[in-house]
Amino acid sequence: MGRKSSEVIKEAQKMIDDGYVYVYGYKGTKVTAAQVKSLAKSYPSVFTSSILSMALKKVGKIGIDCSGFVNKAAGTNLGGSTGIKDNFPTQYKISDTDHLVNGMGIWRQGHIAIVHVDKNGKASIMEAKGTAYDLTTTSWKERAGHFTCYGKIAGVDYQGANVYGIGKVTGAKTKGKCKLYKKVDTKGGKKASLDNGSIISIIKDLGNGWSKVWYNGSVGYIKNTAIKLIALSTYKEETLKHNAYGRKANRKASKKIVHLKKGDKVKVICKRKYWSNVIANGINCWVATKYL
Repeated sequence: MGRKSSEVIKEAQKMIDDGYVYVYGYKGTKVTAAQVKSLAKSYPSVFTSSILSMALKKVGKIGIDCSGFVNKAAGTNLGGSTGIKDNFPTQYKISDTDHLVNGMGIWRQGHIAIVHVDKNGKASIMEAKGTAYDLTTTSWKERAGHFTCYGKIAGVDYQGANVYGIGKVTGAKTKGKCKLYKKVDTKGGKKASLDNGSIISIIKDLGNGWSKVWYNGSVGYIKNTAIKLIALSTYKEETLKHNAYGRKANRKASKKIVHLKKGDKVKVICKRKYWSNVIANGINCWVATKYL
């Protein structure tokens, strides 16, 4: 992987702070009158008389255009705005903000910019906006509607990136191999298999022995017993209302692996309509939910 998403934002902000200006066709070099006039001849539809006049007033400053701004910030060489967009692994509609994280690219025909999500989960758009505007940062709410789609910039590391709307998250690592689930349910379908030491971001400790986390560009759920972090909630205890067998799987025909008695305490990993995954006498097993 290349730069981290946070580093992309730092590089973009540095260009803004250093006073870079927008000139079409520039990729981060000093603006000269001769080069501007040459670009005007090559792209007459872009360099109208007013645009040419504004560009010539920027001679001596460092010029950059929208794709130059994104490539320089990301440390990539993906070509123009369409080239950067075509390398998004997945493209999302602007109206679908569920996948929005810090450092992503945001595109419309002929233009590309960078999404900044801060530690409070607020989003803004950083861009080399145009000849009349130079480099700007605008709130997501005000500016996003001018774009078509967004996605991850190829080559950028988004692990642990800030997530839109969520706010500050707590970084942690996994202990041992474990799974990221689609919901708080061990049989609800896994989203990913994680190795020991995988970096995750804890969005919220749910208070029942599970946490909602962010991992590798996706929100999911993980058992707190798999996280190397102190002071997370543990599984809730419940008392058996009836003698029961703890079974290997969530079905009556499954092998009995522990005999439980009425009044025994069990820790509930996940509770479903008919079967619940529990820890009983130190054994991970399934019991009929009606007995809890």
